[in-house]
Amino acid sequence: MYSFRHPGGEEVLIEQAGKDATENFEDVGHSNDAREMMTKYKIGELVESERTNVAQKSEPTWSTDTQNEESSMKTWLLPLVLCLVATLFYKYFFGSAKQQ
Repeated sequence: MYSFRHPGGEEVLIEQAGKDATENFEDVGHSNDAREMMTKYKIGELVESERTNVAQKSEPTWSTDTQNEESSMKTWLLPLVLCLVATLFYKYFFGSAKQQ
C-alpha cells in the first residue's frame, strides 16, 4: 500500500481512481513542482484503442445573437416588474396609514 498525502485530500484521488484524470489535473492548474511529482507516481498511459471518447469542453460563445439578448431581457423583466408592483402596493397601503 502506498503512503502519499495529497494536498487536496485523499478524496480527490479516490474520486479519480481508475479513470483518466488528465483533464481534471489540467483544470486545477497545478504548479511545476506538482507536475514533477506526478512523474514519480504516473503508472502509464492508455493505449489509443482502449481510450473512450470523452466530450471535449467547449468554450463559451459570446455571440451578439438577438435571441440571446431577448431571453436575457425576459429574465430581468419579470423580477423588475414584480419589485415595482410590490413597491407601489407598499406605498399605497402603508404610506396612507402614516398620514392618518
